[in-house]
Amino acid sequence: MKLKRSRSLVVLALGSLIAVVGVSVASARVSATSGASPRHQALSIASLTSSQLSTATQARPVLFPDSSYATYRYDTNPAPHHPAPSHPPTPTPALPPPVRLTPPVEGVVTTSVAGWDTFTHHTAQLADNYVAIARNGGVLPSTWLLSAIRADDGAEPVIEILPNDATTPVITLSSIVRGRRDSWLLALKAQIAALRRPVVVSFAPEPNGKWYSWGLQPKEFVAAYQHVHDVIGDGTAAAPVTWMWQPSAINDQAESMPRQYWPGASFVDWVGLDGYYYVNRDSFGLRFSATLKVVKRFWRGPVIIGETGISPHVANGPADIANLFAGVAAHHLLGLIFFDIKQKCPAQGCGQFHGDFALQNEPSAWAAAYRTAVNGSW
Repeated sequence: MKLKRSRSLVVLALGSLIAVVGVSVASARVSATSGASPRHQALSIASLTSSQLSTATQARPVLFPDSSYATYRYDTNPAPHHPAPSHPPTPTPALPPPVRLTPPVEGVVTTSVAGWDTFTHHTAQLADNYVAIARNGGVLPSTWLLSAIRADDGAEPVIEILPNDATTPVITLSSIVRGRRDSWLLALKAQIAALRRPVVVSFAPEPNGKWYSWGLQPKEFVAAYQHVHDVIGDGTAAAPVTWMWQPSAINDQAESMPRQYWPGASFVDWVGLDGYYYVNRDSFGLRFSATLKVVKRFWRGPVIIGETGISPHVANGPADIANLFAGVAAHHLLGLIFFDIKQKCPAQGCGQFHGDFALQNEPSAWAAAYRTAVNGSW
């Protein structure tokens, strides 16, 4: 069932790509209002030709490893601080109608999906939800997924299973392999079945990074991922589970090579790559092209940007937003999930890699660029 769903999305994506190419060749025009702003002129995704797409996504040749690109001295992805929905479900059994996934797929990590949809003038199709096994004494609240789907406003939930978070005791990958957390996993499986809607599940995201307790343990991660997959399963016809393997995009750190963490094609439906625009030199090519090149050696299925965002510290946010969408289109990816959260800063301060990633808090030109991109032909 899951393989049929993945393949249908690929077919839809190819159809969308053909349509985009047809429109570009037929019209070959540039909108006078696309991306205009008081400070910057953002690129219009809908109006880019194939050569412009190449220029936008590959500002210069990308080498792997790119020795001229400075290695980040800090954690290269902001740790998630978006809490799982805590409000109880309303008495009525009615749920928001589900949103159909039609590539290109846009998802979001945010505190209000309905508010995000209003802000972007676009309906998010995926909504990210973090849930830590170690929370609540290792017991999954019986209404957790139901509450999440209400908060997600009909978007398909992406369930990122974290062994633990910053406020909970560390749960080791080896304990998960030994079955010591199976009761929690079975509780989630039951909630997915009862929901009778499709969900996406990711386990221990960014395992090739050093910033999580489960990071840099390739053998343990593979065994734990496979165990979690086997316990939860692929769902049912009414409630299929799409499994997303979610490494961090690599730069030049040998220990972060994603191939070591690959659980095998029979355990994966989507590959989700996490990566952010942190500094002025960042581009889609620098953040993702090397990883895509590596992943394509062992995976031919759907690829989505599993988590991404634009740092408030970059000089030209609108251009970076346009570049991000152009890169997804140029590489024929399934879509992206945008991180729209104002983070809690660590004691030493926000620095380059934490802080306010909420698009609503940036200059209006950023929002204009995002609306142009997400509602265009990307």
